[in-house]
Amino acid sequence: MIVAAQEFRLPRIWLLCGLIAAMGSPAGADTLPVKRVILSSSGLVQIDREGSIDGNAEVTLPVPLDQVDDILKSLSVFDGKGKVDSVRLAGKEPLAQEFRTLPFGPADLNSPEALMTALRGAEVSIQGSRVMHGRIVSVTPFVAKLGESGTITQHRLAILTDAGLENVVLEEAQQISFTDPALQAKLNQVLAASLDSRAKDSRSIAINLAGQGKRDVSLSYVVTAPIWKTSYRLLMPKSGEKAMLQGWAVLENMTGSDWDKVDLAIVSGNPVTYHQALYESYFVHRPDIPVQVFGRVQPRVDEGAVAAGGLEEIVVTARRAEESAAAAYAPSPPSPAPRLRGDYDKPEIAMGQQAAESAETGAQISFHFPQPITVSAGQSLMVPFIGKTIPVERVWLYQPDANAIHPLSAVRIVNDTDAGLPAGILTVFEGERDEYSGDAQFPNLPRADSRLISYALDQKTLIDRRESSDQLLASLTAEHGVIHVTRRAISDTAYTVKAPADESRSIILEQPKRYNFEPDDTKDLEVTPTHYRLRVKVSAGEAKTVHLRLVHPLSEEIAIGSLNDAALDIWIGNAKSLGNRVALDALTEVAKLRRAVADADKRIEDIDKHVERIGKDQDRLRSNLAQVPKESDLAKHYLETLTAQENELAGQARDRATAEQAQAVAKTKLDDQIAAMKF
Repeated sequence: MIVAAQEFRLPRIWLLCGLIAAMGSPAGADTLPVKRVILSSSGLVQIDREGSIDGNAEVTLPVPLDQVDDILKSLSVFDGKGKVDSVRLAGKEPLAQEFRTLPFGPADLNSPEALMTALRGAEVSIQGSRVMHGRIVSVTPFVAKLGESGTITQHRLAILTDAGLENVVLEEAQQISFTDPALQAKLNQVLAASLDSRAKDSRSIAINLAGQGKRDVSLSYVVTAPIWKTSYRLLMPKSGEKAMLQGWAVLENMTGSDWDKVDLAIVSGNPVTYHQALYESYFVHRPDIPVQVFGRVQPRVDEGAVAAGGLEEIVVTARRAEESAAAAYAPSPPSPAPRLRGDYDKPEIAMGQQAAESAETGAQISFHFPQPITVSAGQSLMVPFIGKTIPVERVWLYQPDANAIHPLSAVRIVNDTDAGLPAGILTVFEGERDEYSGDAQFPNLPRADSRLISYALDQKTLIDRRESSDQLLASLTAEHGVIHVTRRAISDTAYTVKAPADESRSIILEQPKRYNFEPDDTKDLEVTPTHYRLRVKVSAGEAKTVHLRLVHPLSEEIAIGSLNDAALDIWIGNAKSLGNRVALDALTEVAKLRRAVADADKRIEDIDKHVERIGKDQDRLRSNLAQVPKESDLAKHYLETLTAQENELAGQARDRATAEQAQAVAKTKLDDQIAAMKF
């Protein structure tokens, strides 16, 4: 190929122009138009392309770079009368692969002098003021005068010809060509790859189909996309039990391809989705083994021995490291993407507009638009997917965490459509003139279900909320010497609602659930996963107080034998307050027997104290007796007193034995009463 010297700084552009003209559209190559689009709220879009081909054909699929992984995961090709020969895609870094076998790099294409320097030794043909054929030796810059006052840097190209070493100014050469066809082909190839690499954000997938005759084929794939958003409008009349609900889908075409009169469906759901970098290159790590070189034999110096098994541990450790490295480089297996397409019912007409056809497919809700949709790449669109009159109930919802004294204006919406409604934002209009009243969060609303939606604060209605708590004895039983007690912990919330002077109110009072507490009365009560809702109707100007009581049973076990007299009296009083006559009689008998045991204990205690006093007095008398003459009258008196006390101690011993016997009998009766007591 001949390149003009004055145009040599742009060789890649001219080469690529010719290359694209020759390679850009192979025979039969075509891009199938987009026919069907299914947008998912999970951040995916299913693209279906359809078209006709004739015989063997190559279908190209231009895609953004960030969608290649998803296409490699989900691409499906349908050719009923042919087969897929191959699906080709340039590597993620094709330019780097191209330069691996070339004697120059990407930077050498920036200027002719850099390319000539990198190709030193290549055979070239130069035409200018004279013709030269030879091999490149060197490129040397020098400064040349430009006019009277300026200078310019030029390059002297040294060529080794048959006649010897000759020089030519590179910038003055009219034509330079490489005489080696293989080198020229490599240059063409790498320049084409350079142009492709500039398209950093896009790739082209080539699908080769083999078959005979004219036939229809289709492609289907799932790629990432912006989620479509839901925007609702609720038009509520001043009175009545019906309201108009409009639903609009806000979507964007970020697929890189125009949607021209496509069949559009939107899907709301939460399918399992994965992304895997299938377009990345992964390599298995291999450990390096040193090259064995046989040299001079030289015995090594012995430095000691290692216990048996040391070498085995080293080998095992190396193998484990190798396995860990291989596992780190190995990609995880791909997972199939959930299909988004579903079947659709007939469309429904509402408010003069044709709404989307709705259907529920498994865990997803789909809306199919009967009219073709056109959206250019990079553009956004808002289309209606529902327009229907639905049942509503105007209510007021009191949520103390939202406002402590005023309820929220709300509406209970019933979904009587053919499918569920996805979550979104809702704008409420009220009255005959459809005046704006507020915004609300529209929750996911399954078919045939209802939701409360609040959109404004009602400052004309006042609510006073007061809480109190108490514990009440519920039951009292006993068995095997143990009292079983059941109490009721009560949390009472009193709500006083005052309606406006000229308007009645249907108030729903919302109260959080409490762990292990249950409502005492379920009349007019609704239950959500987190709250109780009590409905109360208040006439215009009326103030009404209602209670919501939550109860929690508490259990306690008490050993009767461990009770003291005061505690036993309390439980006798509890049995009396409960009207439990059996428990009252049994506990009263226990108290009576406890007193008998106490009396016996007291008798023994008194005897022991009296004996102790006598013993101390005898010690005194014996001490005094030792100090007086043995035949004296005082000595005789001491001896007579000691004799009388000994007789008294003998009587006290008999009394104590009798008291101990009475004590044992009383304790036995008490134990038997406690053990046999059951109520």
